[in-house]
Amino acid sequence: MCLDDSCWENVFSESELQEIINEGSRSFPSVSKNIQDILDRFQQAADLICENNKYETYDQKLNGLMLNAMVDELLEIGLFDIRIHFDSKDDVFDSEDEESWVISTINQPLSYYVNELIAVMGNNISELDLVTKFWCYFDRCFDDLRINTTRDRACMATALRVNEGRKVTGTDEIDNKKKSIRPDLLLVKDDVEYGCSEVGKSDNVIPTKKEIIETDLHCPKTMKDILNRVASLVDYDEEIIKKLRFVCFHQTNRRMKLSLIDCPRGYICRVMESDEYDIPAQARLFPAQVHSLIKLMLQAKVIIKQLTGPGIVSETMQSLTRYQMSKKGEVGLRRQSQKEKKASTIVLPSSLNFTSNNLKRKRKIQD
Repeated sequence: MCLDDSCWENVFSESELQEIINEGSRSFPSVSKNIQDILDRFQQAADLICENNKYETYDQKLNGLMLNAMVDELLEIGLFDIRIHFDSKDDVFDSEDEESWVISTINQPLSYYVNELIAVMGNNISELDLVTKFWCYFDRCFDDLRINTTRDRACMATALRVNEGRKVTGTDEIDNKKKSIRPDLLLVKDDVEYGCSEVGKSDNVIPTKKEIIETDLHCPKTMKDILNRVASLVDYDEEIIKKLRFVCFHQTNRRMKLSLIDCPRGYICRVMESDEYDIPAQARLFPAQVHSLIKLMLQAKVIIKQLTGPGIVSETMQSLTRYQMSKKGEVGLRRQSQKEKKASTIVLPSSLNFTSNNLKRKRKIQD
């Protein structure tokens, strides 16, 4: 259930909805103090420009002043040694050093403002252009976790769902292997998926049909498939399932928001969304928006690290590796071994498959 869907207001009372929201780990983690200090420096420089030019009405002058302030601050902070300030080795999440990635991610869009490339690109841009110009720099946030940020490849978790039930029946023909959807981004480590993304090119303030379907249907189903697959890898251990959280990035043109799925009570999956931020077309709006995007990416990274990193074994997906490494059981028939499984397990239902439609139709440009 997506808590941002207004339909639940007719099902639950206000207090019941709040109880669902408050259950389990409901908030995004905070970023480290080092990162917050860097972002604060840029924000303070921006506030000073706004205060000194609060009566300025010429937008181009404000853009130039803000751009100069951001570049000057960038030069003053300087570069960081990527051997020290990128590779996070600490088990304590709020002590991570990711200054190098933050500085490089801020530097890239600033170069676009210098050359006025965002205005030049306008609407004449494809989804691939958006990835190469903007979103690939945000992908690098996960590099030190040894996460493979791969784009346009089939989702293994979804492939397992759509091919459920293929077997010899004696009466019907065996179904052909069905192709899985190909999300625009998958976060993969050790052949296990931990997140996904969909990218759209429309810059219309009114969502297109494609954006609505991907945001409200495709992405939640993909996240649910990922959760179901990991749940199966830990033999549906209820205590581990309650601690799982997976992310999805909704990247439309230069806008982005984050979705999070979890299962805090062991059966109903809960989907929550962040606010939406964008890479603005004007440099004067840069600090407020881009800094929020950076924090959003780092918050998602902490969630993924809690699933993949060392330490806090009892509360993270490190449990998956250790669970499988220490997995013991009697060798024998599958039916017999299933009966001997412990009682504290729960099997989540799969997402519904789309009905097949063999009719080919042209896709409208607006969609």
